Amino acid sequence: MTFVSAVLAALTIHADVVRIAVPNGGEFVTVYTTASGKRVPVVSYLKDTMGDSDPANDKLRQVWVLAHKRQSPVRHVLAAIPFLYFRMPSSAPPEGRMPPVMLDMSKPYHSTMSGLAQQILQVTTLDPLGMPYRSATRSYRQNRALQRDVRVAEAATALAMSDDAEVRAVRSRLILSSRLLGGLVSDNSLDLVDEKEQIRAEEMRGRNWELLRQQAERNNLHFEPLRLAGGPPSHVLLSVTREDLQQAATSGDTRFHGRFLGISNPWTDASLRRSEEEVMPLALYSLEHPKAPLLLADMRDTLKPRRREMFRRSVQDATVGVLGVSRFASFHYFAASWTWDFVTSRRGAANNRAWRMRSYAELRQRLTADTTLEPGLRDELLKRTRTLSMNPLDDRVGLGGEIATLQHAALQRYAENPRGMALLLERGRQDEAALFSRGPKRRAAVEALRWATLGLYKRHVATTPVMLAEVDRRRKISTHTRLLEQALLDTPAIETASDAAAIRNSIRELTRLESKDPAVTQLLARAARHSSESAVPVGPAPVAAVDGPGGSPEEE
Repeated sequence: MTFVSAVLAALTIHADVVRIAVPNGGEFVTVYTTASGKRVPVVSYLKDTMGDSDPANDKLRQVWVLAHKRQSPVRHVLAAIPFLYFRMPSSAPPEGRMPPVMLDMSKPYHSTMSGLAQQILQVTTLDPLGMPYRSATRSYRQNRALQRDVRVAEAATALAMSDDAEVRAVRSRLILSSRLLGGLVSDNSLDLVDEKEQIRAEEMRGRNWELLRQQAERNNLHFEPLRLAGGPPSHVLLSVTREDLQQAATSGDTRFHGRFLGISNPWTDASLRRSEEEVMPLALYSLEHPKAPLLLADMRDTLKPRRREMFRRSVQDATVGVLGVSRFASFHYFAASWTWDFVTSRRGAANNRAWRMRSYAELRQRLTADTTLEPGLRDELLKRTRTLSMNPLDDRVGLGGEIATLQHAALQRYAENPRGMALLLERGRQDEAALFSRGPKRRAAVEALRWATLGLYKRHVATTPVMLAEVDRRRKISTHTRLLEQALLDTPAIETASDAAAIRNSIRELTRLESKDPAVTQLLARAARHSSESAVPVGPAPVAAVDGPGGSPEEE
């Protein structure tokens, strides 16, 4: 196989959004990725619009990652077997089966509370039962978490291609759902989360680019960045030429500095000297990894990344699952493991398992959607990524598109059914109204009771026109409060803001809705202090006084 230039003319892979009306006032939104003329659904979510066109009362609810499917009971049993690091044979789900809900955007804290409750149950109840229970339950929970994190990383990579603000909010929530306390982040901070993710990715790419480039120059290797799926340079391919090998053999200079590279000396490799290829690839690295580049594929040793991953996991499973020693239970183990991680990370070791899984998932997603690589190189890299799958709950690489298409068709039928997603919308509004009708102490007590009964206890409010009107009013107050708070943080003077008309509209709407919340009253007072009395009225005012002589914000 001949490996030529890995980057051809950049073909940008984009994401498009399709919206379908749902009975009872909602939208079923699906994000597709387009690559080489083929559209594949990636993520779907339910949006509650209350049946009107005012975006101020819109609320995002359930999110489905379409490639994430329900696994069979046999697979769940296999996932609980310690040290079973092999992917089982997989198949597409039967027609009509819907995917599980990955996230509820209206209640993001539920995933955080559930994770904390499971961890507490593991430490206080399951671990003391003995080694068989401890190792089996920890293995199962780890495989479940890894399966979910891989699907979230693949979906987040695909959603990064979209410029839609709503889609990027879903992406931010998916990323936060993989973090321990991510569900406690408020909706006001979602834009900041997305911005920080982009900045962090750029910083990692820049730092790892320099590390790899310097090591490539030091070892006389060819440095070739890859722009997979039309995005920024996210991976690097190191290679060596036949001419360089001949020169090294003639001169006798076979020195090799392998720090941060993780591969064996190519200048003393007899198999490379016997090869007839003019350019021979050595390794593929991910640039979007903390502290050091991550080796994803060793072209001369296909199983090397897999062996490293199996060794790391087996050491952790033996220490925590079998011996029952953890960082929280033993100070000596905590100190020793922290020292080991610090020293090895300085040498380029990738000790963060979550980031390793994320890098593997991102590579698979980008290779699946990419059209810029030479087909031979792309197929070779896809084949090597299959060896990185060690989870019994994982599906075969390449099957995700078929799974997503089948499950999306089932979800679409569910959305069009008057007894389907329409009931989800109604129950969600009832839950909102139930929260409004309770005070802070009662809300905390009801929430504690719900967690104590594992979600069996639920209390709803009957759907009436009065209840729907109150839900609509509360949503608008929340939306305009969030917009005004953000504006006051970003702009020293409201009348000089680029979106001054939208800010004035939020002030006017908050005044009209007559919220009795002291926080809203204080926010309006802050807005009044940030603006002149003639520019931004705080109380009720004629439209002409707010919008200007022409009656529209554009004519001011």
